[in-house]
Amino acid sequence: MNDLTKKLKEAIFNVMEQMFFFLPDEETAPGNPDYDVYIGISGEPNYLVSLMFDKELAVRMAENLLDPEDELDDETVRKNLKEAANVIGGRFLLSFDADENRNVTLPSLDKESVFPGAAFSSSENITVSYEGCPVKAVVEVAG
Repeated sequence: MNDLTKKLKEAIFNVMEQMFFFLPDEETAPGNPDYDVYIGISGEPNYLVSLMFDKELAVRMAENLLDPEDELDDETVRKNLKEAANVIGGRFLLSFDADENRNVTLPSLDKESVFPGAAFSSSENITVSYEGCPVKAVVEVAG
């Protein structure tokens, strides 16, 4: 795991613990995540972060942040994941040197809308799990 993915993993751990009250599982759970959300770190180079969440975990995250007695529809769960991506992106941004003049983009459910037309030269990924549900994260480098 390179330094970039270590920093992203730390950002994910921090947000999942402090915002949603989940600790990582000791072993990574199998499975294919159901929901994708994207956020970018602008600068030279740009970084695209893809976060993929298991549906069961995404619903529990929304319940922990919102009132668990409210009816959670798919749109509410997706909005909650966009907010999670925004906070994760902000935490990840803090791991860069301040003099790099970087910013975080708006989160999106559409990968192409983060850096329209960008070509990506490399990527790194990690998978962790919470409550037996996988969370996959991919960092792609533009250029």
